[in-house]
Amino acid sequence: MIQSKKLALYAFSLFQKGFSVEKITQAVKDVLIAYKQESLYTSFLKNFKKLLERQNEFETFFIESPYPLHPETQARVIKAITNDPNPSVVYKENKDLLLGFRASYRGQVFDASAKKYITNLKKLSR
Repeated sequence: MIQSKKLALYAFSLFQKGFSVEKITQAVKDVLIAYKQESLYTSFLKNFKKLLERQNEFETFFIESPYPLHPETQARVIKAITNDPNPSVVYKENKDLLLGFRASYRGQVFDASAKKYITNLKKLSR
């Protein structure tokens, strides 16, 4: 029996190799119809979309700071962390950081906030 999660993972691997989402989903639909498994298509789409969303989040540069960062400062932070000349950027104000910034890109977190330094100092003093 075909499992929709495994099918979505295989479809995602095809997407990573350069096949379009439209061609992949149509091919999966055709195969499921041919094997009389149409009921799996909705579940497959749900799982495939989740994988695509995670990939998009993985490729997005997230940056947060307690106060608005000047665009030039944002650009320098982004350039220091990634070689991507034009990454998708999501900026958020976070007053809990106190000073500095926190950024994440491709699964790595870069924390240059005062909150992190204070937390580290507290750990050292124990």
